[in-house]
Amino acid sequence: MAKRKEPIEVTKQEIAEIATIPLQEETPAQAETITLVPSDKFEKAVQGLRESDTIKNDKGEEVPFEGDTKDAFIGLFQKAYPVMGAMMQSLYETGHLLSEVRKALKPQKLFLTWIRYTGIPERTAYNYLRVYEGFGEQLPQLSHLGIKRLLIASRIPNCAEYVQDNEEMIATEPAEEFEKQVRTLQAKREKKKGGRKPKFVEVGGCKVRPSGDGTKILIEGLTAKRQKEILEGIKDLLSKSKE
Repeated sequence: MAKRKEPIEVTKQEIAEIATIPLQEETPAQAETITLVPSDKFEKAVQGLRESDTIKNDKGEEVPFEGDTKDAFIGLFQKAYPVMGAMMQSLYETGHLLSEVRKALKPQKLFLTWIRYTGIPERTAYNYLRVYEGFGEQLPQLSHLGIKRLLIASRIPNCAEYVQDNEEMIATEPAEEFEKQVRTLQAKREKKKGGRKPKFVEVGGCKVRPSGDGTKILIEGLTAKRQKEILEGIKDLLSKSKE
């Protein structure tokens, strides 16, 4: 007869320690590193989740933890552990997993909570999501460039096409130099767009523009009294046109 396993004892303090691992202040290097919780703590966390009937959501609010939501949370937590062990070898698989988890848990406001339990720094998770969403099915062929360069490239419209066309240059050039090139490209695109368009029209030498909160129309170049008279006239004209 197989020896019966003793139940794993886990305290609330231990669960809290696991859940708050990524809440420590991140350095730039940590933002690109995945830190897995040890396997024994992982097992304790799973056991603790199964026994718990409440959980703190993304906003730190204590909410019920039961039914399909609980099953999905724990199932995805267990599914993530082996995947994260190979994160640096598979940007695509990691991004796909995080996208799946966000889709499943964000409506319940439990996505960030799930991230804390898995031990992924929040900024790192969003970096993987950004790269996955930017490069999609091309990511497996481009993952050798590393997440830092791919994150830089993701700022460019049609980033996957750009990286494929300039793959050799991106791979050999220092990331800092590549970032400068991307910033230059962004500046050129903004210049082509003509910069920010003025939010006013000129009428008879006066500027007509909306107020900061968008609730009024202001006419610059006239006295306050004259502005009021003109606006009252416009209101009167509009009200008559509706009759």
